[in-house]
Amino acid sequence: MTDRVSVIVPVYNGEAFLREAVESALAQTHPPVDIVICDDGSTDETPRIAQSLPVVYLRQENAGVSAARNAAIARATGDAFAMLDADDIWLPDKLAVQLAALSGDTSAFAVCQFQFLLDPDRPLPAWFGRENPELPEMGYFAPSSWLVPRPVWERVGPFRPELRTAEDLDWFARASDAGIRRVVVPRTLLRRRVHDHNLTGEVPSPVQAWFDTLRASVARKLGRA
Repeated sequence: MTDRVSVIVPVYNGEAFLREAVESALAQTHPPVDIVICDDGSTDETPRIAQSLPVVYLRQENAGVSAARNAAIARATGDAFAMLDADDIWLPDKLAVQLAALSGDTSAFAVCQFQFLLDPDRPLPAWFGRENPELPEMGYFAPSSWLVPRPVWERVGPFRPELRTAEDLDWFARASDAGIRRVVVPRTLLRRRVHDHNLTGEVPSPVQAWFDTLRASVARKLGRA
């Protein structure tokens, strides 16, 4: 694997945080080869902000985060993909540290720790139930923490476009079921922003979506899918 990394940014009505997210990618000590934003039919100022930045800008009718990530990856030129949600922030050495951890291995992907980024002037959303949000967590199911070599992406396949939630858990489960190794970087390299419009908080029944995804994984292991 070369060190050519594409940053993949899906966004829907992300005017509040998109610029800061992209700037954290532009500030990497290992610069990405390109940053591809797929605008999933935003109705706010997202298009104007995105097109003012040095990125590849795509726009589609609203089809969900899975379809947006897939479209951006199809346009990306890198040999590895680093997902970045439009409300998250990378620390400056995120890409460099994960590339070093993979050491050129194209049969594995890397994850890292993250900490939640809270707005001190706003109460925590009702869905956010962490007792101690300042403690770092491992970003297994947080795409913004992943670095995925292109051969791994091609082996696992794209995000399932019919999934508007739990698409990250589904992809992670498919990678695990395929025997793909994950390289765990025990460092906090990501800030995950918590706000009123996080997708997690807008899903009617996230537990059911997670259950369906895990059930599909079990079926694959039993040879039924």
